[in-house]
Amino acid sequence: MGGGLNSTLMFMVSSGTADSAGHWLETLRNIRQHKASGKRAPYKHLLLLWLIGRFESTGETEVAFKDAEIDPVLPDLIEHQRIGTSRVGVHIPFVYLGSESKLWHIRDARGRDVSTLPQNEKENLKYLRSSGVVGSLDPEFAKALGNQQVLRRVVRELLHSEFPESLHDGLLTEVGLPEVPTTRTQASGSFRRDLLRAYEQTCAFCEFNAQLLGKPVGLEAAHVRMRSYGGSDTTDNGVLLCRLHHNLFDAGALALRICPPRRHYRILVSEDYLQFSGPSTKTLAGKAMRVPIRGYNRPHWRHVHWHYENIFKQPARQVS
Repeated sequence: MGGGLNSTLMFMVSSGTADSAGHWLETLRNIRQHKASGKRAPYKHLLLLWLIGRFESTGETEVAFKDAEIDPVLPDLIEHQRIGTSRVGVHIPFVYLGSESKLWHIRDARGRDVSTLPQNEKENLKYLRSSGVVGSLDPEFAKALGNQQVLRRVVRELLHSEFPESLHDGLLTEVGLPEVPTTRTQASGSFRRDLLRAYEQTCAFCEFNAQLLGKPVGLEAAHVRMRSYGGSDTTDNGVLLCRLHHNLFDAGALALRICPPRRHYRILVSEDYLQFSGPSTKTLAGKAMRVPIRGYNRPHWRHVHWHYENIFKQPARQVS
């Protein structure tokens, strides 16, 4: 009888945790952004990851804007995840996350809700720096994060919704959450196999081709458009890359351009990409990408354009 009671109690605790996690995951999925237009909007998600890492390490739920702005991690984190050529200051997610009242509250020293102020005031850096603006995690959200299962599911949701999977481990380290295990979302079993056949087990950018005990190694199936933004596990949304160039493609250092009239695929290298050792990736700029063999689709121009607009760190390096 005691065993039955213990089992019931364990079920109730487990069920309560699952219900709590489900509530917060749904809240995160409803964050206001431009996903309907197909444009990435990772800045609120980055701020939340940083706030959760800070909460885990210090237990603090409040942070003054002036402290967030000079933090050694957050400004660089936002700059490294910028879209296109746009520069976004810390104040943008710090203020606009306030519209997500179930997650974040932001007030000045007079107790005013900064997120509801006129745009010219809430984006005024002089005001934000001088008026004692403080943000805080919602108490219920912070309480839920105290449960490790909820914490892990929340962090994974933030990662998978806005960031390519090859970047997840690095992001977790940067925000101070290296102990949170990452999980890869399961692509269809045929995705990598199809790309290995289509590109003849060769990196489409650098021609890397290697085997170990008869099996290809160091080659990965890269998505052009992220799955969370409608990208599919099909060859028209994929390209076979070596691990290095997959990481650089996902980070926005590399991209593709389709050149008419014969649909040549040219490799783009970001002007912001610097390399200090090893075979230079910069020499790929302007070179033709290896295309798949007959019978397999090339990356669709819509996916290529999406990657250029949402992942690539524009502008591209000029080819002499």
